[in-house]
Amino acid sequence: MNWESIIRSVATAVIAYLIGSFSPAIVFTKLKTGQDIRTLGSGNAGFTNVLRSVGVPTAVLTIICDYLKGVLAVLIGFWIFSYMTLTDDVTLFEYQKYGEYLAGVFVIIGHSFPIFYGFRGGKGVVTANALMIIVDIRVFLLIIATFLIIVLCTRLISLGSIAGAALFPVYTCLITYFCDYLLYVC
Repeated sequence: MNWESIIRSVATAVIAYLIGSFSPAIVFTKLKTGQDIRTLGSGNAGFTNVLRSVGVPTAVLTIICDYLKGVLAVLIGFWIFSYMTLTDDVTLFEYQKYGEYLAGVFVIIGHSFPIFYGFRGGKGVVTANALMIIVDIRVFLLIIATFLIIVLCTRLISLGSIAGAALFPVYTCLITYFCDYLLYVC
């Protein structure tokens, strides 16, 4: 790893973390009710708790902003790595994907452990979905299908979310291998 990639990696991680540290659930609930969402319902600063504790309009604003912060961070990661000095063994596409994933991971960390709110945030499910939809829509569609099947069968959103998170690397490997690599090699 050279200095250019180290500087770009640190910048991407810090910017994405700070974007993730903005918590729409906390801000919008405070504006609507005057209370901290982390003291209501399940105590989680996320979409589902806002929906149950505060209501639909505030939950809709929360989910939109959580998605947008995920999208913004991933696009910034892509942009920062779009101007890398290329080497013989790494393509621009690979640098850009690295930037997207790095930003995605750190925006989720920022969402879950926000510096502005005492490191007590949400679970990062909606923000993680934003990462998936930007990085690879095919994986996102598999995750959403899995999530919906589990939630419809069990009525447990948390179980669907955990299954989606656990299957993300599996689906990514399968899609990358069978849909990208084998088609490229053949």
